[in-house]
Amino acid sequence: MSESGDWQPPAPGGGSGPPDESARSGKPPPVPASPAARPPSAPVAPAPTPGRAGGPPVGPTPPPGPALPTWYAPPPTTGTDGFAIAALVLGILSFIPVAIPAAVIFGVLALRRIRRRGGGGRGLAIAGLAAAAGWGLLIAAIVVLAIVSGPIPDEPGTAPPPATTAVDSGTSAADLVVGDCFVDFGQETAIGIPRVEVVPCNEPHHVEVIAAFALPEGEYPGDDRVKALAEVGCEQRMPPKLADARRNLELSFLYPLESRWVLGEREVLCVLSSNDTLTAPLPQ
Repeated sequence: MSESGDWQPPAPGGGSGPPDESARSGKPPPVPASPAARPPSAPVAPAPTPGRAGGPPVGPTPPPGPALPTWYAPPPTTGTDGFAIAALVLGILSFIPVAIPAAVIFGVLALRRIRRRGGGGRGLAIAGLAAAAGWGLLIAAIVVLAIVSGPIPDEPGTAPPPATTAVDSGTSAADLVVGDCFVDFGQETAIGIPRVEVVPCNEPHHVEVIAAFALPEGEYPGDDRVKALAEVGCEQRMPPKLADARRNLELSFLYPLESRWVLGEREVLCVLSSNDTLTAPLPQ
């Protein structure tokens, strides 16, 4: 128990804190100021509301899209490449020399485009290149062959042999007459008649004209009929003295084709040829 005479009872509510100053002085405690008596504070502006005047604009929120990779490649091309089709067409037309380089260019470009972008037509491009190469080799071979096999000039100081009969050497066989001898049948003319080199019958030869006759007038009866008439006529006109020597001789004939028939040609020439060299006229 304290000996001090100014002891005060504890504050209401209990507690052991120090005694209030108002209690010591005997004055009533101060009353807190009411809210109306407080000094006014600075007004605070409200936060702007989106969509209202003065606030940020409001728009539709885009949906979240798929995540893109760090790199992007275009989708592969589908269908047949146009350059490949052009290469094939130009390769087929490469028999025209100017189309060969064009086919090669389009073929190479098509293969590069297909390898880079995808798509069809690789086989067409390769076929166009192959066709262009084939035509190029063929044209080159023809040019080389034409240069190599060009006309051979005649040797200086030579001259063609003089004609020995009424028919010049190298004349059409249609102009032969009975008794003419020639070495052999030569190259045919544009209308199918061979050219021959006539020689005197006492010089080496293989063929001699033994007979001639004309076919009947009328329309052209056809190749088979004309051949049959010519063969029968020549057999009938075989000289009797040649019957025994026939085994060493071959009977043949020259007859008019339709192109000469319409011009009035009807004559058939009967000739005897031998594999052996003849140096005299055949006996009649």
